[in-house]
Amino acid sequence: MKNASPNFKYISSAENGKYKGWQKLITRKYRERERCFLVEGELLIMDAVLSGAELKELIVRDGADLNSELLANDIGTVACYSLSDNLFDSLSQTEHGRDAIGVFAIPDGEVSDWGEGDIVVLDRLQDPGNVGTIIRTSDAAGVAGIITIKGTVDSYSPKVVRAAAGSIFRVPIAEAENASELKAMLDKLNAKPVAIDPRASKEYFDMPEYERLAIIVGNEGGGISKEMLNLSEMNLVIPMREGIESLNAAMAFGIVIYERVRRKCKKD
Repeated sequence: MKNASPNFKYISSAENGKYKGWQKLITRKYRERERCFLVEGELLIMDAVLSGAELKELIVRDGADLNSELLANDIGTVACYSLSDNLFDSLSQTEHGRDAIGVFAIPDGEVSDWGEGDIVVLDRLQDPGNVGTIIRTSDAAGVAGIITIKGTVDSYSPKVVRAAAGSIFRVPIAEAENASELKAMLDKLNAKPVAIDPRASKEYFDMPEYERLAIIVGNEGGGISKEMLNLSEMNLVIPMREGIESLNAAMAFGIVIYERVRRKCKKD
């Protein structure tokens, strides 16, 4: 697919209103207002489209040759634009640059639409790599959805989207303001909260056999808040040899969620 197609509108000025709007999507505030986010790279855009994500606009580097029949066939009536090199590079958030950027709609995050499976709760995690890895691991483990507590890094920021790879389009994500709102969401989902806490007395092997768990993962530095610990029905520790303070948040989550997967596989 060459951007020489007449379907592509060429933009060469940084003062163009459409271009200014895309630049604003780099910021969380504007993403939340417009309910849109940017996805870089042809493969990731293709993955998003195949996963059912709503592609609103396609942006390509002028002169790029995107050799993808699949993408060409799937963009349908989506508005397409080509940018000069300097404008595209200014919009791109990757070190080595890509030749395509998709503008996608952020899903509404309504938990009542979630299917079966456990829930993940992210309590004020700040590292985009951790959050992206947890989203990817959740996808692999069959998690039904993720709830982020206010103060968690934006799940649709460029760094999280890259770290999560295509999983960001397959795992639904919602946000809760506080413990009270989280409890209401978990009650609606019939999910029982448990927390991964290095100060807990129960080991993760002893996690309860509830039909659906909500596994709470805490902030990288401060851990899980008091409010979340009070909400939790059981706090779980991952045993480690003496002298080790704690595991990376994403790794700790991976260990616990795959204990759940192991148990389910054993039952089957």
